Amino acid sequence: MIRSLLFSSLLLLAFSCSTEKEEEGGQIMTYESEDIEVENPEETEQPTVTEGEHYTQVISANIGLYQELAIMILEISPVEENGTHPVNGYYYYIAHQKPLDLKGHYNPASEMYILDETYKGKKSGHMEFKVNDDSDQSFWCVNLDSEHQDFNSKELYYEESANFVLEIEKDKYEWIHPIDMYMGEEEGFVEEEVEDEFNFAIVNNEYILFDINKTGRNGHLAIANGFAKINDGIAIWDAPDDYTTCQIKMNLTKSGEVTVTEEKLCEGFRGFNASFDGTFTKN
Repeated sequence: MIRSLLFSSLLLLAFSCSTEKEEEGGQIMTYESEDIEVENPEETEQPTVTEGEHYTQVISANIGLYQELAIMILEISPVEENGTHPVNGYYYYIAHQKPLDLKGHYNPASEMYILDETYKGKKSGHMEFKVNDDSDQSFWCVNLDSEHQDFNSKELYYEESANFVLEIEKDKYEWIHPIDMYMGEEEGFVEEEVEDEFNFAIVNNEYILFDINKTGRNGHLAIANGFAKINDGIAIWDAPDDYTTCQIKMNLTKSGEVTVTEEKLCEGFRGFNASFDGTFTKN
């Protein structure tokens, strides 16, 4: 019960920090060029940007106190006289799917990105980070005078823009179902309807970035996010830590539907009366 209350508090705080949602529904973004073979992000070494080359970088990032998952797309321009590379791009949180614009530079000497974030033309944040780095030097903040919050990232792609095709399909799926809520000795258990969420972005049909939020008996929550490789329509996510065995399987083989199963116990990510099992369909 204590764990479920903590999950509920975190969820409310995370949602209170978010802004309005953009229009829901699928969206595909395409950069014309030819297909490429992509390596596993754990094995990819970021090449050095040379003069005259433009690069596209796709990053999975967990940002802020509650480590909300985001996908980031950066366009890196050739080096300038000051030794840095101009960077433009955008990112959005998988849970909310609202685009935030990014502009700044990349310093190859320090391997650091320094970017300002804007929403509808107004500055909404600042970030400084090194890709594939989870040290204190990588952070997000509202402004430099505010609290620095965690920024952890993994590179999915880093390719020369002229030879790279990028397609991203994002959507929000749901599962509406009844649960039992205990209302005390007089009323006992009462059936209530809840709406679970499975929000995601599929990148080049090779990776899925997901954010799942489920409610179980007595309001216990199951919450997880991350990215996983897709193989023949199946994605398997293993929790990226050493203190849990959590493994979640996502079956993407049916159009407009995702079936989720908890393959290994995920107690560190859910309450006692909750699970990640369920079938989610397009809103």
